[in-house]
Amino acid sequence: MVLKSTIRKNIINTLKLISSFQKQIEYQENVPVAQVPAELFCQWFDDFYLPEDKTFQETFSKDELVALKEFSSFFDSKGKNLPDTHYVKVWHKIEEWILISKKAEETLDSIRRDRNNDI
Repeated sequence: MVLKSTIRKNIINTLKLISSFQKQIEYQENVPVAQVPAELFCQWFDDFYLPEDKTFQETFSKDELVALKEFSSFFDSKGKNLPDTHYVKVWHKIEEWILISKKAEETLDSIRRDRNNDI
């Protein structure tokens, strides 16, 4: 069983990564075998955002769950338009990725407000 603190940390770290072009570039440079664009999708949709999981639901407030759901839907809808690439810098020039990154930052801000800046 995964601890609530681990679930929360993974979600927050993934949102921070998605919201920061600099962190994405550093990830690409530090882990050259990683396909960062694919990793960003996998981390969110396969590994960490598990809205049906009871422990996941208990980890976040109702408002946070709403914000996370909104982000996930936005990421899913906009992400379908992104080109398949191994290099995250390609995405940095694409409007959909810019919007997804901004939405991730807004989601982080929402969580910060809800939890009095525990991020």
